[in-house]
Amino acid sequence: MTEQKTISIQVPVLARVEGEGALDLVIDDATITELKLRIFEPPRFFEKFLEAREPDQVIDMVARICGICPVAYQMTAVHAFESLFQTPVTPWITAMRRVFYCGEWIQSHALHIHMLALPDFLGFNNVVEMAAKHPEQVRRGLALQTLGNDLIALFGARSVHPVGVCTGGFHHAPSPLQITTMVERLHQAKEQAYELLQWLLTIELPDDQQDFISVALKNETEYAMASGQIVSNQGLEIDAYEFNHYFKEKHIAHSTALYCFLQKQPYLVGPLARLNINHDKLPDELRTIIEKAGIHFPSKNMFHSIIARAIEIIMVIDDAHQRLKDYHLPD
Repeated sequence: MTEQKTISIQVPVLARVEGEGALDLVIDDATITELKLRIFEPPRFFEKFLEAREPDQVIDMVARICGICPVAYQMTAVHAFESLFQTPVTPWITAMRRVFYCGEWIQSHALHIHMLALPDFLGFNNVVEMAAKHPEQVRRGLALQTLGNDLIALFGARSVHPVGVCTGGFHHAPSPLQITTMVERLHQAKEQAYELLQWLLTIELPDDQQDFISVALKNETEYAMASGQIVSNQGLEIDAYEFNHYFKEKHIAHSTALYCFLQKQPYLVGPLARLNINHDKLPDELRTIIEKAGIHFPSKNMFHSIIARAIEIIMVIDDAHQRLKDYHLPD
């Protein structure tokens, strides 16, 4: 007779999450019976203190929601105001905003891969320990993160809580000399990004197949970043204004973070979900590299998220490079 076994795990502090967290896990006879991810981020009341503010005040203030991903909040706010006011936006502004967003993806993904994820995959307590054994890889990761930060600052005046975005465009345009320097850096970074992906593909990842719902933006012309329809891999296809008809947020007793559900089901967003939805936009060279490594998208393996981040770094470095090569000051 096989003896049943109960395993109880309590992790009192999780530092590599937004805010601060903890984890309670109970496993009975190899089956998870209790799983609570507790997030302790206190209420910040952004929705309330944005009331009665001028549009450009709101755009600057929402950048303070997150020090790592301020561009996402600014783009959401400025697109909302421009939709409300029916503000015309030139092709130059659309292209340069995408470059601005590319900077955020580069720095955020590089930070996540090297500071948050890889130490766990490779058995280190933190990136400082990891740097002792993998110094060149960590230097490369920091260089990519710096590139992303500098690309944000090029249009936002600074990389943390940028202030360059306004309704209808930007407050200023970078000089051609600044762009020339950035174009050369982006060209050099392409090789670093490919080296990062090749290194990650040598790391043995668990084969953990899960049938999760992927949700991301999608449009027909390019790899979606800030425009398009909200799409799921189970047939959802809606415009942004329909969001509240399908997605519902609610409080869970053990956490201060809101939980969001798509028609009462949990779902995944982020790099892996985006690739699952937009894998048809992968360049042939990238597709060949990852398929030779035995990875195919769409993927049901959550551990492929780290690979998806590296792929997106390559894609947005190339995207920003292509858009800035023929840069000119707007009229």
